[in-house]
Amino acid sequence: MSAGHPDVSPALSKGGPATAAVLIEDAPAAVALAGAIPAAAPWAPPPPPAAPAPGPGDDGAVLAAWSLLIENLNEAVWLVRADTQRVCAVNEAGLALLALPRAQVLGAAADTLLPTPEDFTFWAEAAAAGAAAPGAELCSQTLLQRGDGATLHVTRRIRPLPPRLFMVALQDHSA
Repeated sequence: MSAGHPDVSPALSKGGPATAAVLIEDAPAAVALAGAIPAAAPWAPPPPPAAPAPGPGDDGAVLAAWSLLIENLNEAVWLVRADTQRVCAVNEAGLALLALPRAQVLGAAADTLLPTPEDFTFWAEAAAAGAAAPGAELCSQTLLQRGDGATLHVTRRIRPLPPRLFMVALQDHSA
């Protein structure tokens, strides 16, 4: 074994891969160790969070919760109401990436912030789908023209959120 520790394999003591196994030369100790480790349960994904039941006046509280959540993300994000297709919340990272003031982004039509053919198609199909629109998603790379005229290469993801919202998230790949 290794000069540093009698139970450490030579590969590990010589800077071998971090995943190198520690060998136990004492067979009874290995059996005792193996018996002390409980068998792992099969992995299952956690159930999706239950969406709050929308009711009169509930949308404001849910929107406030989503707004608080996105404000704490490093990624540029804004929320769009499915029924009006207007921006109802945006985080600081989104404002910085767009190079626009919050007052200009809030209330803007979703297809005006990223005016690409793919976005026009997505939002037109979402509008035509009506109540079925929350199942629509989009993920692709595109170009974003910022408020200051600069053009950025971004990955844009649009996903539905309960109740009746879309989350638009951008990741800048220009740098």
